[in-house]
Amino acid sequence: LKGIFLFAVLLCPIIISAQHSFRLGNVPHRIVNATENDNLDDLLSSELTFRRQAGNAIPLTGGVLLGEYYFINISVSGTYYNALIDTGSSNLLVSKLPEGSNLVTCESDTCQRCTPNNAAASWASNVTCAFGTPQCNGVDGGCYFAVSYDGGAQISTGSLYTSTVCLDSNLCVESTWGYANNSADYPVILHNGIIGFASDFNSCNPTCVPTPLDNLFFSNQTSNLFSICLTPTEGGIIDIGYIDDTKFTGEIQWAPMEVDRWFNIIMKDVLIGETSIQVTPSAYRTANDAIGSFVDSGTSTILVGPLIHKGIQYAFQKGYCNLPGVCGKENFFDSKCIPADKVGPYLNQYPNVSFVIQGQDDQPDLVLPIPVSSYLIKINETYCFGIGKSLSLGVVLGDLFMENYYTVFDRGNLQLGFAPITKCL
Repeated sequence: LKGIFLFAVLLCPIIISAQHSFRLGNVPHRIVNATENDNLDDLLSSELTFRRQAGNAIPLTGGVLLGEYYFINISVSGTYYNALIDTGSSNLLVSKLPEGSNLVTCESDTCQRCTPNNAAASWASNVTCAFGTPQCNGVDGGCYFAVSYDGGAQISTGSLYTSTVCLDSNLCVESTWGYANNSADYPVILHNGIIGFASDFNSCNPTCVPTPLDNLFFSNQTSNLFSICLTPTEGGIIDIGYIDDTKFTGEIQWAPMEVDRWFNIIMKDVLIGETSIQVTPSAYRTANDAIGSFVDSGTSTILVGPLIHKGIQYAFQKGYCNLPGVCGKENFFDSKCIPADKVGPYLNQYPNVSFVIQGQDDQPDLVLPIPVSSYLIKINETYCFGIGKSLSLGVVLGDLFMENYYTVFDRGNLQLGFAPITKCL
């Protein structure tokens, strides 16, 4: 099992006089009109109820314990694709060209769009074509794209097309997407395609392409959020535009997004049991040579930077050296898998691994534990450590983390919500 890294994430009661409109977050199709005697808290409560009840629940297939990613069945130009669902990238790419698609020409306004919608909040705000000048594809004369994944280790290239994209039978919108006709060693070819749900800031390659979810939002078909509920072996559900209270227990805990690119969060610490790994907070954050910490459904495991991985190893070996695979020449931290008959009798003695994330506004930090059943993965007759290391990042909370928490990606309010899963399906 390999975790693939895809970059490819309080209003006081007042009375409003006269006639006004307001939006909760960024939900233009759900404008609430407030009159002279309306209480804003009541209106907010009504809007939140709408967001918790309305929307589309779309099934996902796959499962991390099956050695698979998670997939959504989408329609592009009337052709169905089982696409890898990825909150760590932003483009929709397919591996086979469907009939009825319209090639985006090099001279078109669509191709020449090279500044993302959210550039005003980014370093690219005053830069024309910050990600390069749009190009022509020498193969078919269309608008060229090149999307890199896994830190540039894998790449998909081809031409852009436009047509109707459907995430569900009643969630269809005209969108621009890529036909990956020249991809090297990338799962878009191993599968039907990939659909990204992150910010359109990441969809400039070099032409900036609004995501299908952006287009659904701007066409007033959905709220600007989605929620994901994953199971280890039976797929899961993506709730487009709403929050399903029946899938989790307790209250949702909210964390602000650090930057509007991936679903970046402000990670502050990792706990092994109750013990901090004592790594400097800057190791978790977005910096000039690192992309920080974020939640990514396109990463099957959990990935951490080398310094954080070393801290996890030290805390384990300091407090749990008596457990199989923790110390000695054959240990989990050197990417070794340990025989199941050695680990099995001691499974209930391994500690939780908890991720400490900055809370929203004046709320306390979130402490989100995952159990040993998530981070020690049984593969055949061995157990393998599900927390790997990779350069140029903080912590990537992939599927092994997400199978424990109903996760709300609230793009309009630039926040992520977490609550323990009860039952997804």
